[in-house]
Amino acid sequence: MPATTENPPTTASIPLGSRLFSLCLQTNFRAGVTASVATLVLGLVGCGGSPTAQISGRAVFQDGSPITGAVRTITFKPTDDSPAEIRKAAQGEIDRESGAFTLFTRKRGDGVYKGKYHVLFTVLKDPNMGGLLVPEKYLAPQQTPFSVEVTEDRTDLLFELEKL
Repeated sequence: MPATTENPPTTASIPLGSRLFSLCLQTNFRAGVTASVATLVLGLVGCGGSPTAQISGRAVFQDGSPITGAVRTITFKPTDDSPAEIRKAAQGEIDRESGAFTLFTRKRGDGVYKGKYHVLFTVLKDPNMGGLLVPEKYLAPQQTPFSVEVTEDRTDLLFELEKL
């Protein structure tokens, strides 16, 4: 009896649903391998760390008394020569009793972009009527006596402000 060879099935003889399922499995496998390799490479090479740092501290009057007023904010405004990769100001509210503050850029907890900053303060008696409680120099980037370079997380900043 002569040997017979069976021809392998052609693509046309495999049902369309099976072909689509097979193609889908191949595509998902390739995508999974690509994502796994990319994750491995980034993990080995590194991404250079976070572009932000967590910044907090205290702001008080020079005599050590807490900063009072209805409005008490601290703002980090990027300097003209700041190397910050994203140049956005950060701000925070100064606690009325302790003087503690924590800065954020867009939402609480997101930190401050690493770079150089002018440190500004807004301290008002009343949010509607105004009434500065500190000299105007604390409002202007070119006049404020305070500047800071953010390179890493800091929790020890202390600013002592003059009273009006």
